[in-house]
Amino acid sequence: MLLDLDVHHLIDVSLAKNGIQSLGPKGKEKLLRLIATLLVLQAIYFKQLEGLIFKSLMKLKDSPPSWALNPVKKAIEWANKTNREFPGICQRLQLGKDWDDVTKNLLGI
Repeated sequence: MLLDLDVHHLIDVSLAKNGIQSLGPKGKEKLLRLIATLLVLQAIYFKQLEGLIFKSLMKLKDSPPSWALNPVKKAIEWANKTNREFPGICQRLQLGKDWDDVTKNLLGI
């Protein structure tokens, strides 16, 4: 298992208590996909999987060719685009100061 996380508690307790429902069903679903994507990116970043080199959670450095490079680039592009749709959402949902902080906390890094 790559990620050891109590998803039920995160969604049904933490996020629900702090107002994720206010985003509406589509907004909630998109935010949950963003969180899932960022958790996987953080795991790749932290564990330096597949030789990929990051500048930050949502920015790659020039990395050597890898089978994972294009999918990770696409995930980062999507995460950045989606993050712009929810400015300040980490603080509004009381998750943490930014996505790097949130994902590290959720993963216990």
